Amino acid sequence: MESVRRKSLSPDGNQLIARANQKSIPLLWDRYESQLPLDGFAANGLTCHECLNGPCRINPFGDEPRQGICGADRPQVVLNSIFQSVKKGVLDSIQQLGLSAAMEKVSEAMILPNPHFADKNYLKISVRNLLKLGKIQYQLSEQAAKIISQKINPPSSQSYLDLNKGANVFLERGASISLVDTLLQAFQKQKTDLRLLVGEGSEHLRKWGAYVISLGHPELLLLTGGIDAFVTHGMGREPYLVDLAGQLGIEVFRAGIEPGRMPVLATSIARKAWQAFQMRLKSGEDPRPLLLRLPGERNTNKLFKKAKKVEALLKAKKLKGAVILIREGNAKQTFFERTGTIIEKLLKEDVLVFVGGGLFACQPILENLLKPETGKNLRDLLEELQESSPLFGLGSAYELSRVIEFLSSLDGRRGLRGSRILVSFPEINHWSSIALSFGFLSWGIPVQIGTPLPFWGSPELTEVFLKELKKISGAEFLIAPSLPGPEEQAEELLRKL
Repeated sequence: MESVRRKSLSPDGNQLIARANQKSIPLLWDRYESQLPLDGFAANGLTCHECLNGPCRINPFGDEPRQGICGADRPQVVLNSIFQSVKKGVLDSIQQLGLSAAMEKVSEAMILPNPHFADKNYLKISVRNLLKLGKIQYQLSEQAAKIISQKINPPSSQSYLDLNKGANVFLERGASISLVDTLLQAFQKQKTDLRLLVGEGSEHLRKWGAYVISLGHPELLLLTGGIDAFVTHGMGREPYLVDLAGQLGIEVFRAGIEPGRMPVLATSIARKAWQAFQMRLKSGEDPRPLLLRLPGERNTNKLFKKAKKVEALLKAKKLKGAVILIREGNAKQTFFERTGTIIEKLLKEDVLVFVGGGLFACQPILENLLKPETGKNLRDLLEELQESSPLFGLGSAYELSRVIEFLSSLDGRRGLRGSRILVSFPEINHWSSIALSFGFLSWGIPVQIGTPLPFWGSPELTEVFLKELKKISGAEFLIAPSLPGPEEQAEELLRKL
């Protein structure tokens, strides 16, 4: 881990990283460094795998090769790369949700074409179709939110999870709801203290009885020494966890290979995890950290009951507006550095800060890490809510429509497009998040991205995303080829509110 000098701002996370380093256990930063230098053509969207004549790549400086074998030029290749990646992000979300209502969106997403790849005069149609893909992603979130809202019994009201108070089974990101139900039913039948743990990207599963835990990255949770079994599945996208679990002596279970045998496998997982837990206790070596804070949304639920109060504060400009923050760890960035700086700046200026998706799972880290100076009006509002945390938890990315509906309802005359709402993705790595960003844009909500995107290989397309997109959607896409610092991005959000 020589090239990325500072991995995380989280003290617990850094201790676990140091422990792995001492034991010569490679983590995501080692794998990132082994890839350096990254492919500059791919990073700018200038590679194409559309057919078997290639793969092709386009010269970024206007020299040869200027076209792919099929004749596609720079803007065509770059937009096709983005379009196909966003479509994949939508389909991944549909697959993860596994809801019958969501499956209806598969054909809708699949048939949307990128005609610009055939003829570049179709550019605006392709951009509109990109926004349609985003709208499908947002509609999926709305459907999921309705299902999630019906689950009213989270595992408990406790603030901490003691890793020594029961057997801990860690489930890979992307698991279907049916798999979670099967596992939890098997755990209940064992009549022992078995807990199902999930990390970033699975926050919605807390409503089914899982515990949402994050130390910044799922590898770090395995390194605590408090995980007794790891469950992977056919929709997972994290092969590194299987390798790491094997290195640490954590038994790996592969779900979904034979769906008809899943109840039997779930029973076996419960039994073996309990046995591993008993052996762990006998060893006398406690996990580090032993106690893990759980995220919460109590202050958010209280806020939603104070709609008139919030409306009055916004109209009087005592609250500057609202920013929704969504995060996924990216190896290119120091975990929580950009996110934390943006949050501190926003809170100081009396901005309502909502944290969702992976950032909801990391909410306890931010609350321990940051010492934010909140503005007076925001501080008064928190006192009225009888809450200390200025971070309003939202749950999963699928539940973001809740806060959008709440904030847009505060001024019915202006509606969603007239509301002072911005969305920021300070650290991300999944295309489903970019798909969601186009969903917000399609509803007229400005979106800021804090991770470099493969847009910049085509100056023509760059112009479209920076200027034309606003004419089509009514919202700005706050992106830049040279990524500004976190303080500059915080100032940009404040200017746009």
